[in-house]
Amino acid sequence: AALAVRREHPGLGAGEAVTWLDAPHGVLAFARDGFVCTTNTRGTDVALPSPGVPLLASATPEFSGGTVRLPADSTVWWAI
Repeated sequence: AALAVRREHPGLGAGEAVTWLDAPHGVLAFARDGFVCTTNTRGTDVALPSPGVPLLASATPEFSGGTVRLPADSTVWWAI
């Protein structure tokens, strides 16, 4: 599934620089060309502003208003 999404989304191609985003402790977040990746490395869920529309997730995020709760030890790819 990740390979199919990668082929379809320009932000996942080679050659674009990434921009690191502010994120809570234990969360890695970066953006490039209409794409955001969030990785929760914590052993607990974490809430943050929803960066866009999920493209692919290793675990199901929960949405409430403009906030998303990322499950522990998970990654979500977002279209922005």
